[in-house]
Amino acid sequence: MAISAEAASLGESAAQMPQDADRSERPLGSFFARLFAKLAARRRAGSEDALSPAALAPDDVATAILLSICLHILLASPWWLSAPEPEPLAMRIALAPPAKSIAAPQPLGTQNGTERLKEQELPPLDEAGMAELRAGQGKRINACMRCTLTRGDFSGGLYRIANLRHADMREANLEEADFSASRLMGANLSRANLRGTRLQGALLSGADLRLADLSGARMLGVWIEGANFTGANLTGANMTEIDMADKARFREAVMHNVDLRRSNLAGMDFYKADLSGADLRFGKGLTQAQLDYACGDTRTRLPDGLTIRPCAKSANASK
Repeated sequence: MAISAEAASLGESAAQMPQDADRSERPLGSFFARLFAKLAARRRAGSEDALSPAALAPDDVATAILLSICLHILLASPWWLSAPEPEPLAMRIALAPPAKSIAAPQPLGTQNGTERLKEQELPPLDEAGMAELRAGQGKRINACMRCTLTRGDFSGGLYRIANLRHADMREANLEEADFSASRLMGANLSRANLRGTRLQGALLSGADLRLADLSGARMLGVWIEGANFTGANLTGANMTEIDMADKARFREAVMHNVDLRRSNLAGMDFYKADLSGADLRFGKGLTQAQLDYACGDTRTRLPDGLTIRPCAKSANASK
């Protein structure tokens, strides 16, 4: 009996070993198929607790729970199908390479701009070139210091960076010409025609522009320290961002609709100047004393706290 019991025990162990080995080696993908087949067989056998966890092997129950959790996670968050989220803007900015710093260009009327003019100064004109200029045939000036160019025709010409210091250009025609960044210090431009002339960054310190016509002239950033605009017509001229303007005289000048915003107006002389429609907002250094002898109208715009008396009809109004 002992031998037969031992043999039966060995037979059960031998029968169970292939089953355990098969369970450890079988692929995980067919686990549910075998599990459902086992449950169906037990139901056909009439087992009432075929679906009870107690009727299943412990490792089958643990594996089923683990796979159910994994399947739920995968279906709830299909991360393998969604596109990667873009990096936050702050992170992209932080990781971006630093931009190259670009130096701001210096205005032509500044000291650095003046130094550039020295480097680009051209040789002076000869007598033949001066004759062409007087006749209106020459359309380029290199350097003509103290030249006599009275009544010369420069209209529509290109004269950038020209050196015309102390040149005599009385009654000359410079209409629509381009004298940007030119040196006109001490030049005599009285009664000259400068309608629509480009004078951006030009150096007009000490220049004589009495009775000159500068209507519509573009004078952004010009240097007019000590310049004389007495009786000149500056209607509609753009004179914004002027810095060097101390002792500039605009006595009895017609300055209708002149744009003087963001300019340094300290020391300017506006005695009997007509500032009707002029814009002097954001001007620096302007005082009430400078405006006491000037006149304007309801369109004249001034810095806060300053006033101007209305203009009476005069000869200037007809200019």
